[in-house]
Amino acid sequence: MQSDFVESISQKEYKSPEQFRQKNILFIEKSNASIVVYDTERDGFPKFYMDLVKRYQEKHEYECRMITFHDLQLIVEEEQEKTRDFY
Repeated sequence: MQSDFVESISQKEYKSPEQFRQKNILFIEKSNASIVVYDTERDGFPKFYMDLVKRYQEKHEYECRMITFHDLQLIVEEEQEKTRDFY
């Protein structure tokens, strides 16, 4: 399998959180869309990533889908129900 794009995020050792922001910008600029699994009750990587996506979307056409833990729970429950119906 081959990649469409390969690039190092950084050749430097970790120095600051700015490197994480630069990584997120690279992900956004080198993709057509994102899917983000996001626990809306806790801040962290997805919150900062989503903030960058929203700013990027102001000037670019860019799709971002968010999957919450609630969404995942509904999927699990639906699959469990299908399994019960099958047996």
